[in-house]
Amino acid sequence: MRVAIYGRVNSADLTADDQMKKLIIFCQNRAYEVVEEIADCCSGSAIGSNLKGLLHEHGQKIDAVVLRDLSRISRNTMKCLEVIRELKTKGI
Repeated sequence: MRVAIYGRVNSADLTADDQMKKLIIFCQNRAYEVVEEIADCCSGSAIGSNLKGLLHEHGQKIDAVVLRDLSRISRNTMKCLEVIRELKTKGI
C-alpha cells in the first residue's frame, strides 16, 4: 500500500518530527510504502496548508493517509469529516 504520512503541531516552537518517526515505524511494520511525508504547523481549528495541498494534488497516487489520530487533521469534527469525504472522492 502506498501512503502519505501526516503530522501536525499547533505551535511554531514544536515540530512534528516525533509524530513522523512513529508513523514511519508504523508503516514499516506493515510493509506500507511511504511515498510522501507531510507536516503542518497550524491551529487545531484549521486545516493545514500542506494537507490542503495533498487534497488538491493530482499527481502521485496514494492509497491512504496515515496519521496519529483524527485530531491531527483538525479538532473540529466537521472539518475532519470534510477532509475524509474529499479523500474518499479521490479513492484514498
